Formats: sequence, structure tokens, C-alpha cells
Amino acid sequence: MGRPRSEIPYEERMLGYRDKQKRRRDNYRSLGLCSCCGSGLDIPGRVQCSVCIGKAKEAYSRNLDRRRDYQRAYQRRLKSDMVEAYGGECLCCGETESSMLTIDHIFEDGAEERRGFMGLGSGAYRTLKKMGYPKDRYQLLCFNCNVAKYHQGVCPHSGKAIFDQKETP
Repeated sequence: MGRPRSEIPYEERMLGYRDKQKRRRDNYRSLGLCSCCGSGLDIPGRVQCSVCIGKAKEAYSRNLDRRRDYQRAYQRRLKSDMVEAYGGECLCCGETESSMLTIDHIFEDGAEERRGFMGLGSGAYRTLKKMGYPKDRYQLLCFNCNVAKYHQGVCPHSGKAIFDQKETP
């Protein structure tokens, strides 16, 4: 006899449940049935019937505000973690207002990285988090210092060069 249900961690119980759901959905699909309820498909080329699609749309719109709030909180948390990991202030002028701080690519290769693997906004913050917030290629600057570094190569506050490292890593 196995362990009592109360002793099995929630994550472990859900793994088995999710596997069971996936097997059921895959079985329904292989039979050409709705992957949710198992009834016949009334829309060609779909994997769900119109009733299940309607229920999903209704649930989506019913929870829209809650999902939007969660997403915004998650994005704020990602940026906050990134700011904290890079010292919490602009390396040039010392600005600490989080809404003014941004990540700077030390070697001026940000456009390549955004097109490649990094992305924008919270996508970039997620990538940096996965990379362990590397300090050798990125630094924290306020928007003013970041733009001035790009256009002039010097800080508008002190007139000094901001990590003017043009050599490649």
C-alpha cells in the first residue's frame, strides 16, 4: 500500500494528474475527438469543439483583469530583481529611482542581442536572470546616462567616459 494522500507533496500529486490529463487529451486527438470533452469535432481543423472553445473564451475574458494584474506584478518583480542584482543605482550618476534605471550593454552590442536571444523588457530581464545576472557584459545606468553614453560616450553629469570599452569580450 502507498503513502496516504496527505503525505504526498502537492507538486508530486499534480505531476501524476497532469500526465493523466495529457494522455487523455492525446488519446482524444488521435481519435479525432475534442481534446477537452471527447465529443465529436464540429469545426474542421480544430482540436476542440465549439462548446469547449466558447467556455475557454468565457474563462479567458472573465479572468482578464486578474491575469493582467498578475503579469504586471511579475514584470515589476523581474525588474526589481534585476536592479537589485546590478547594485540598485546608476553606475554613473547614482540615480536610484527604479523607473529611471535600465540595463546597458557595455560593449554596445544590445541591438544584436535583442534581435538574437535577449528580447525586450521583461523578456530581457528573464534572460539576464537565467544567465545569473552577468556583470562582465551588462551594467545598470539611468536612461539619461545610457542615452548619453550611446550618443556622446560621456556622462552628462560628470563629463567622464562611462565604461568606454569598445574591445570585444
